[in-house]
Amino acid sequence: MTPGQYLLQRESWGPQIVRVVRVLEGVCPEQGRSARSVVFQQTESPERCLLHKKETLTQRAPPEGLIPQKRCDPPECRYMEAVSGGELPGGGGSAVLEITATWLHPTEEHECSWTHDDFYGIFVQARKDLPFTKIPKVDGLFGVLVDDRGLRAVIGDALWIMTFVPIAPSGQPEEPLEVTAHVAHHDEKTWNSLAPYCGP
Repeated sequence: MTPGQYLLQRESWGPQIVRVVRVLEGVCPEQGRSARSVVFQQTESPERCLLHKKETLTQRAPPEGLIPQKRCDPPECRYMEAVSGGELPGGGGSAVLEITATWLHPTEEHECSWTHDDFYGIFVQARKDLPFTKIPKVDGLFGVLVDDRGLRAVIGDALWIMTFVPIAPSGQPEEPLEVTAHVAHHDEKTWNSLAPYCGP
């Protein structure tokens, strides 16, 4: 590979980080697993395969029955729900939803002593005629890959761990592929609860 131009790379998550990176031009066959990573940049823009981040999906409420139904009478119980993702562009009924639900039981004691039940999952519906299916082993929805055949993969991002999950034509998720970009410390993880944060 031939070293090319230098680029200034900014990362806006957390503390501002600025790196100088260099583009490598040419063919780089895979050399096995390594702690270092190589980013490939193709010369032509992709036309069939498109990445849609979860923020660009059309918001959609979860179908009835996807979130477990539990009795929750205030003030002894407080129900909270957060849904992201939604329908994919172009119609067709494909959707990906990330759902966090918490049943919190407040008391007069400090909030860190409150009990709570949590539900978390990323669910995919490859076509409108298929039911939603939970994607196992994935935290943090980042986006989806779509081509002219429909939904091809779901991408998860759990703070420094990217997960690529191919979606079969049947709508079922296939074995995920994980890429670790950083060794996170104990505070860097996806919290799958809406209860008060009381430390690791």
